[in-house]
Amino acid sequence: MLKSVKDLVVMLENAFETGECTCIRCKSVEDEAHYKYAHNFMIMGKPHHRLFAHSSASDLDSRFRSAWVATLKDVDFNNTFSLSQLKEIIDDEHLELFHILGVANGYISKFENDEYQVSSL
Repeated sequence: MLKSVKDLVVMLENAFETGECTCIRCKSVEDEAHYKYAHNFMIMGKPHHRLFAHSSASDLDSRFRSAWVATLKDVDFNNTFSLSQLKEIIDDEHLELFHILGVANGYISKFENDEYQVSSL
């Protein structure tokens, strides 16, 4: 596995922790619908919470772009990419994590018809 792809995979794996969030906001409110960025997620049928310090949109962007350049050398990155291109970079096991994190931190602005649109940071 290429180092830049491994860096992306490690980030995805470290972006969430098992269990529900125990921050002061989540302890005092049952409904996080008013949060700009969600704290809790169901991943592979189990509750997880996002570790914000390890999962910013800019961190995801830099790691994803590095993995893109290393893997898809002949394809320019233009803030839009397909699910099939993403599958060339990361395995199926990490697709769900990428999608959840990208939506959660605002990196993915749109996903429609197997096409991703990322926000401009």
